[in-house]
Amino acid sequence: MAERRRWFQFRPLPVENSIPLRAWTLAVVLIGVLAILNEEEWPSFGWLVVGLTVLGYTQSHYRRGRPNWALKLVIVGCMFWAMRAFFLDLMTSANDPRIPLATLLMWLQTLHAYDLPYRHNLNVSFFVGIVLMAVAAVLSTTAAFAGFLLAFVVAGMFMLQHSYLSWRAEMEARSGMSSQARVAPVTALPQVRSMAMARRLPVWLALLLVGSGIVYVCVPHLSGLRIRTLPISMVRAFPHMGGGTVVNPAYPGGVGPQTAARGGKVFDPNSYTGFNSYMDLTVRGELSHDVVMRVRSSRVTYYRALAFDHYDGRGWQISHEDKLDKVTSAQPPVQISTGRFYGQEDLVQIFYLDHDMSNVIMGAYHISQVYFPGDTLYVDHNDGVRADFALGAGTTYSVVSRVSRDMAEGRLKTLDALKDHTHRDWKPYLQLPDTLPAGVRDVA
Repeated sequence: MAERRRWFQFRPLPVENSIPLRAWTLAVVLIGVLAILNEEEWPSFGWLVVGLTVLGYTQSHYRRGRPNWALKLVIVGCMFWAMRAFFLDLMTSANDPRIPLATLLMWLQTLHAYDLPYRHNLNVSFFVGIVLMAVAAVLSTTAAFAGFLLAFVVAGMFMLQHSYLSWRAEMEARSGMSSQARVAPVTALPQVRSMAMARRLPVWLALLLVGSGIVYVCVPHLSGLRIRTLPISMVRAFPHMGGGTVVNPAYPGGVGPQTAARGGKVFDPNSYTGFNSYMDLTVRGELSHDVVMRVRSSRVTYYRALAFDHYDGRGWQISHEDKLDKVTSAQPPVQISTGRFYGQEDLVQIFYLDHDMSNVIMGAYHISQVYFPGDTLYVDHNDGVRADFALGAGTTYSVVSRVSRDMAEGRLKTLDALKDHTHRDWKPYLQLPDTLPAGVRDVA
């Protein structure tokens, strides 16, 4: 009688012996990890994750034919530890869970690297690499991500190629041919196919890039960032240090009428002098070309920082600087009172600071909400928004602005947008000092 296979008897999976397949899978995962670490500005555990991942793929190859039950129990325990660390991180950054999620995903793939006996385990690692690249794309703020993406596509194609060759060799081995007749074809066939597929790789890559571009152009794009949990830096509880006074780290002594009377201050090429309560027109110099911040927004617009309304002949200052409205919120966002315009719409902006800057919050006029790593903001009578402390490099905050569609550049040029605001008292903004030379008035 022929032997019957019971329903609970499964055919054992063949152990994956292909070193190229494991190497390219490792490359795919490492590219995803490096992309995330680059966007996180290389945290302290970055190289540890990379080293443990390489070690895990090495030992999983040498122990691929063993049961490894003790190792599996250790991996499960470490996964619980990673989940605990994730929830602890989430409690301190509940308004921007992307970094804790990315960190959790990196640790999980590192643990998974220590038990990869079969081909389907390597295929799972490939899909984990795709998720890592998706997370890095969400975190990315520069074009440097394009290099990681291109490297991932190339490595992924080689990985899929060797995965197919391994599967094909397995199917050949399971066929009805005798083992003696199959020795030469099974060992030679993958190498022949590998060489043929490698020759076609540039063509496939070109077709993939062209096809991706066509799909990207044809897919409709939303006009705005339709998200409401906006990214911010870790929420910090600082004492109310400045009470909303404008602070610029590049000009620690401040800039005011007194400094203008003394002939101005030394110009700092890394910071704009206008980020002070007084804009000294006697200060001369050129700003450097260093990147100070990056902004992600649904469309290009102007970002408003401070408005100066009093001219004294040498510079501009903010009148009534001592009259600031304090706005607090236990949880982000901080709600800023906003004017009402006809045809208004929401505009989301996310600011990433690469350089130490002042405590001025920038955003398109008129700022409605601020997702900020603090619970207190100050608003002056010209609708300028400030924090309690200077914003250091690495700070991230988000702004939701209520923008009027009527305030378009073309309409502003014809002043048509001002016809509904004739009730406003313009005299404070038309003030000129008595000491203004007559020649300046004549030229004006």
